[in-house]
Amino acid sequence: MKKVLMAVIICLLTTAFVSAAEKGTAKEAQDLVAKAIAYYKDNGKDKAFAAINDPKGQFVKKDLYISLSSTSTVSC
Repeated sequence: MKKVLMAVIICLLTTAFVSAAEKGTAKEAQDLVAKAIAYYKDNGKDKAFAAINDPKGQFVKKDLYISLSSTSTVSC
């Protein structure tokens, strides 16, 4: 029983440490938004929509991501 409890505790602690290490900072979020805006300006709407909404693309960092659904609305 002690071995099972210890294994569960180790799993929970490992998950907590991994999760904590994967959190983006406010500065990283701001940089990601600035990067997305620059990409949009440099490459246009169609290319930006495709790149920004790519779940494995350059606009995903740790637990941060940019999602673009319309140029006429803002959602948070």
